[in-house]
Order: sequence, then C-alpha cells, then structure tokens
Amino acid sequence: MKNVLPLVATFLIVASLTACGSAQPEISSAPSVLQATSSSAVTPAVSNSAAPASSAASEYACSVSNSPASEYTPTGDSKKDAAAALISVLESIQLKTTCGTTDSHMIAVRSAAALLNWGVGTEMAEEEIRSTVIDWMAAKGYGESVDICNKLALVDEAYMELLGDHAKELLDSAGCENAAYPWSDQPVDTIEAVMTAAGLR
Repeated sequence: MKNVLPLVATFLIVASLTACGSAQPEISSAPSVLQATSSSAVTPAVSNSAAPASSAASEYACSVSNSPASEYTPTGDSKKDAAAALISVLESIQLKTTCGTTDSHMIAVRSAAALLNWGVGTEMAEEEIRSTVIDWMAAKGYGESVDICNKLALVDEAYMELLGDHAKELLDSAGCENAAYPWSDQPVDTIEAVMTAAGLR
C-alpha cells in the first residue's frame, strides 16, 4: 500500500497537467512548491466556482491602478506589504484564470499583464519571492497547488508572448489597452522567480 500512494500521486499530477493542455514542467534543481508539499497527504483538488469565461474576461483588470495588487490593505511594513501585493496577484490568477475554455488564452494574457505590472514595480528580492510563493501554495494543499500550477503554466506562456514583438496587438485583443506596456523584451527576474517556485523552470 505504501508503494501505491506515490504512484497514485504521480498519476494525478500527470493527468491534471495533460487535461489543462500545458506541457509538464521540467524538473528544476531549485525547490518548488510541489517538492515542498510532496510529503503531505494527497487531498482532492478543490474546484473554485468561477464566473463564465466571457464574464471573467470582461471583469479582469489589467491596468496598474486596477490591478489585483491594489486590492490589499497596506500595513506600513514594507516587506509584509510587498509579500501581500504578490499574494493578491496570485490569488487573482487562481480565481480568474481558466483552463480549457474558449477564453482561456485571453484571460491568461490578462493574468500575465497583471503579473508583469507587479513584477516590474516590486522591490522584493528573488529569494523572498520564491519563499512567498512556495509558502502560499503549500498552504493551499497538494491538489489545489497542482491546479494553480496548471493555471500558472498558461500565464507563463502568455507572459512569454508579451515579451515578444506582437505584445501590443495581443494586449488590445485581450482588452488590456491601458496596461503598463512596454515592460521588457527580456525575461523579468521577478516573474522568473515566481515560475521557478511553481516548478515551471
């Protein structure tokens, strides 16, 4: 029985990543949330009841002033506020990003725009970012963390597109005309730290 449980957990991760349509993340030497939670008991994936994709796409803010990071309440502690801003963006990605719907790509673009808005403005160190992401996802539980990784994989693809030559057209198509574009034409270290923590690097 002890030998069966690891096989079951491995099957669940592979099946979930396949269903989402994203490539399975490469195994990284850096610690990730799935490595951090691998010793926990496997819990069923939690299904968040989200609005229909078309509604979610129309309501998702991309601009700096209306980004998810603006929803938290500052405490005056710069480190706590920086971590809270990151968690606010991640919570919004978990809630609003969808897999396997007609609007999945456009919503992922909006999520990536919000993440980039945060990433180019934060003063968090990369190690602080990785630690914050791992702790946040570990607290969600194993099954829910796999679901978040699937959504972050879609956001990661959109983020890479937004570093390319056709970013402006993509943002316009996603309804993000007021996004703080351009951000960068090279990978952004803070975003890379988030993806590393999620096991996507």
